[in-house]
Amino acid sequence: MRISKIHVGVIALILGPLITIISFIIYPWLGFHSWQGVVAIASLSVFVLLSLWSYLKAGTTHPGCVDSYWRPDETCEYPLPEFRKGLYQEHDGVEYRYCGDCETYKPPRAHHCKICQSCILKMDHHCVWIGNCVGNDNHKYFLQFLTYTTMAIITAITIMCSRLILSAVTGDIVQSYQSLVIMMLMIFLVPMGLSILMMMLYQYSLVYKNITGLEHGQVRKLKHRCRLMGHEWHYPYDNGIIANFKMVFGRNILEWLFPIPSKSRLNFDGTVWFVHDKFIRINLDDNSSEIYPDSSDSIV
Repeated sequence: MRISKIHVGVIALILGPLITIISFIIYPWLGFHSWQGVVAIASLSVFVLLSLWSYLKAGTTHPGCVDSYWRPDETCEYPLPEFRKGLYQEHDGVEYRYCGDCETYKPPRAHHCKICQSCILKMDHHCVWIGNCVGNDNHKYFLQFLTYTTMAIITAITIMCSRLILSAVTGDIVQSYQSLVIMMLMIFLVPMGLSILMMMLYQYSLVYKNITGLEHGQVRKLKHRCRLMGHEWHYPYDNGIIANFKMVFGRNILEWLFPIPSKSRLNFDGTVWFVHDKFIRINLDDNSSEIYPDSSDSIV
């Protein structure tokens, strides 16, 4: 996938504060030759560059689509019911999820994106800021982008606050243009940083349970339905924190830190998913309260 206009705009938003802080705050205050100035510039630059790298990988990496030749087999399970009446088609005597737009079968957790015009593997959501869907093959890059952007903003705010605090303690007068720059950057960075931080925490809370953004609403409704029936429902794809983390980030620490392909991660192709041994299948038809299997031994 190519770099688009939205990518260029976001890159400018990321690089703009970096250049401004170095040029108008760090250099006049600490210079380029003091160890404090080197540490401030290096720490901010590293987080910004990692943020840019992750952003470009998230925006230009295809999220993963369903190949037209993919066919389900006996290992293909659909433990999560559809909320809207889905389209199913028979294959080898069994009905499987089918996409009428793409004219192909859909693996578990795959959904059709009307913007991308394709079925995305483990689709989380379509993000306008990266101009791409967040799915099986670029979810890690999106999370790394949120993480490093948050860290870059925290570092930038820390540098500016340190400048103001130390000037008040030591009596070093802050130039009027520096005060204006700090005020404008604070107005821009604080709300943006809070928004990105909330998005990052929300995304990691989903990874913690191996849930996607699209499945989050399903999970809430399923738990509510089970609660009304007096049952406890276990999310079928939740295989523990460590396994859930490795499904996104891989097993190698370098893959955790850098936006490089995670070929060591579990379920790499995005079509086969580990399902918890015991879970409840529920009929979500509004006119039905059917729950199966009926035995409470299947409840975790």
